Amino acid sequence: VLIHGLTGIGKTATIYALAKDLDYELLEINSSDFRNKEQIDAIVKNFLQQKSLFQKEKLVLIDEVDGINASDRGGLQELIKLFEDSEYPIILIANNPWDSKFKTLRQKCKLIEFKKLSSELIINVINNINKKEKLNISKELLNDISKNSKGDLRSAILDLELAKINNKDIDLREKKENIF
Repeated sequence: VLIHGLTGIGKTATIYALAKDLDYELLEINSSDFRNKEQIDAIVKNFLQQKSLFQKEKLVLIDEVDGINASDRGGLQELIKLFEDSEYPIILIANNPWDSKFKTLRQKCKLIEFKKLSSELIINVINNINKKEKLNISKELLNDISKNSKGDLRSAILDLELAKINNKDIDLREKKENIF
């Protein structure tokens, strides 16, 4: 599976929750931890070939796949090969799966898009945090944080933390948008 969507909308957190609910042993790797065939073999292939120490099913999560590029000597090709050979599920996470380097990968994976979160959902979450943590941040500032996040819950939570410290207006985030 290749999960994609904007940053901060819960892609990785969802996989952690899934692994916990299914009681799977989870191996998470960030693409910055490995780049080429040899490193993928040393980490992922070994994990997939060994039986679970705890007699559990396994799940592999490879986050930020966007970080692998053509100069990484066979990294993407090795991932594709692992898909074909693995008896365990492998989940990749990317922000932009439409890069041309992912053409073959997209053909081998089921693509699942995580959409931008609504302002209403974000306001509910940060309002809940505000109450539970007794932050006493005004509704107006919570609304500003929600709007400013532009669908990114992680940034809203970070802004909420910042608001707790200085309890005043927050700076607007600059976000790039593209045709997709």
